[in-house]
Amino acid sequence: FSSAIYECLNDAHLKHKKELDSLLTLRFQKFNKSQIMNV
Repeated sequence: FSSAIYECLNDAHLKHKKELDSLLTLRFQKFNKSQIMNV
């Protein structure tokens, strides 16, 4: 069982490259000034 998981993780970048690339996009939201609100 553990060898199957290891193989899946090892080959993921080859077999599922397109899907992984779409999930791992580098889109971050940037804020100019942090805002802290007291409740």
